[in-house]
Amino acid sequence: MIDPARPADDWLLIDIDGEDVHFGTFARGGGSGIDRYRAYRSGDHMTATDCIMHYAREVSLPLQGRRTAVVVSGAVGTDSIRVARSRWIVSKSGLELLFGARPVFLNDSVAKAWANVALRTPVRIVGGERQPDFAAPGKTVVLNYATGLGGAVIHVPESGAAFVTETECGHIGFAPETDLERDLCGQLARLNPRVTYERVLTLDRDDPVWNRLSRPVAPAERDLLRAAVLGAFAGDLVLAYTAWGGVFLDGERCGFLTDAAAAAAFNERFAHKGHFRANVRAAPRWLAPASDHNLNGVAHMLATSH
Repeated sequence: MIDPARPADDWLLIDIDGEDVHFGTFARGGGSGIDRYRAYRSGDHMTATDCIMHYAREVSLPLQGRRTAVVVSGAVGTDSIRVARSRWIVSKSGLELLFGARPVFLNDSVAKAWANVALRTPVRIVGGERQPDFAAPGKTVVLNYATGLGGAVIHVPESGAAFVTETECGHIGFAPETDLERDLCGQLARLNPRVTYERVLTLDRDDPVWNRLSRPVAPAERDLLRAAVLGAFAGDLVLAYTAWGGVFLDGERCGFLTDAAAAAAFNERFAHKGHFRANVRAAPRWLAPASDHNLNGVAHMLATSH
């Protein structure tokens, strides 16, 4: 059995991001990055435990006593974690039996936030005028926009290192502001009365609901609507958490903001916050580098704070 008190033993890192599952090991303090990396599909394994044991056999990794960190696309506050966009339900107590110790559990937006804290290279500025600065006290938010929508908050206290807290802001509601948004939300409400930022922003470009609107909407206009709603959500995150430090725009769906028209629509609605317009507008917006997994984020968290 591995001795969990020995810091030289590798951590097992697991990223369960909907249908995509990523594994790797990380030697805390070793500076070697992610080793033994493998990627799988959750649909190819009945349970998370089956997939973990398959990985362990493939790379010859003992599990009992193994220190482990698990990133999940879902709320991690209860023992049973329902993984978004997957049939899996992850049991904290079940994995504790498998490893002989309870793993560290993180929401996927928190892992992305830690990856942004680790960045040492300039990022693309979507709005505002400065690069991230984690030496300055304050709060920065991370907007995680991929197959779902989520958020996290990076805190930098007056003294001490940065730390991250999760949120479930991606699942809260909003008020549409234009006739087109009201029309779209009305059509979505006929399918399910609870219309949220997530339902609007994860709507596919070719979803049949677009054909039910009162007028034709071309694909380019759909992108501008999406950019405006994303800007409204990002501005709400800044305002709700007084995150004057800025916003990281994470996830592969944010890539369309490299288009000038989309960025302009995003920035206009981002700062459209009444008396707080000046406060929100001053918060910079950054397009974070795309990543196909969250392992680097959890590795940075372990290296700096665990």
